[in-house]
Amino acid sequence: MEQQINSCKVKQTSPIIFFVVVICFMILGQLVSLPILILMPQGPFQGLLFGLVNIVFFLLPIILIAKKQKTLPLKSLFRLEQKVCVRTYFEAIWGTAGIVLFGTALTSIIFTFLPANVSEWLLNIYKVMGETYEQLFAVGLNSWIILPLISAGVLAPVYEELVFRGYLQKNLESRMKPSTAIILVAVLFAVIHFNFIATLQLLLLALFLGYVAYKTNSILVPIICHAANNIYSIVAMNYNKHFNIAEDFLLPKEYVSFFLILGIVAILFSFRYFINLEKLGNKK
Repeated sequence: MEQQINSCKVKQTSPIIFFVVVICFMILGQLVSLPILILMPQGPFQGLLFGLVNIVFFLLPIILIAKKQKTLPLKSLFRLEQKVCVRTYFEAIWGTAGIVLFGTALTSIIFTFLPANVSEWLLNIYKVMGETYEQLFAVGLNSWIILPLISAGVLAPVYEELVFRGYLQKNLESRMKPSTAIILVAVLFAVIHFNFIATLQLLLLALFLGYVAYKTNSILVPIICHAANNIYSIVAMNYNKHFNIAEDFLLPKEYVSFFLILGIVAILFSFRYFINLEKLGNKK
C-alpha cells in the first residue's frame, strides 16, 4: 500500500509546472477575452461571454491535465468529495466578511502613508480597471443584473476555486507543507488579478479560503464564500449609481477604526471555529 502511494506521488507534476500551466492558461484566457471588451457592444451579455471564454481556456485545460495525471480521482483532486455541515458555511462567510472589512481598512491606512504621487498613480490605474469592471457588470438594478451575477457571482468563483484551492493547492499540499502551499497559491491568486489597490485584500482573502479548503477538504465552502463576496460587489456597484470603484474602495478616516475592529472580531470568531473544527466534528 505504501509503495502505491509513493509511486502515485512520483507521477505528480512538479509545483513549478503547475504554476507555469496555470499562469499560461490564465493569460491565454485573458488574451482571448480581450476582443470581447474591444469589439463587442457594451451590455449585460459582455460580462457573461467574458466569463464563459475564461472557463473554456482556463478551467477545461486544467481538468484535462488532471485526468491525464491519473494520481487521484478528479473528485479528490478538486476537493469535491467531502460534505460539511451548514454551520461551516456560515462561519466561513462570516470570516470572509471580516477579511474584506479588515483588508479594506488596512489598505486605507497604508494609502495614508504613501507618497502623494504613488497613491495618485495607483488610483489612476485602478480607475481604468474600474471602468472595465463597470463596462462588464454595471447594468443597474433591473432584470439584466442576473447576467453579471451569473458571470461574476457564479462562474468566476466556481472555476477560480476549482483551479486554485482545488487542483493547484491540493497537488502542492502533497509536495510541501500545507501552509507553504496555501501561501504560494494565495500569492498567485492575488497577483494574477492585476488589481494593485485590492492586492492586499485579495491576498488575505485567498489565504483564508486556502486555509478553509485545507481544513474542510471541501471546495464548496470556498466557492460559496467567493460567490458571496462577488455578489455583494455586483449588487453594490449597481445599487449606487454614483459608485466609483476607485474612489469608494478606500474608506473615509472616520470609518477606518470601526471597519478594522469589526473585521478583526469577525476573523477571530471564524478562526476559532476552524482551528477547533476536528474537535467540533464536520460531517453530518
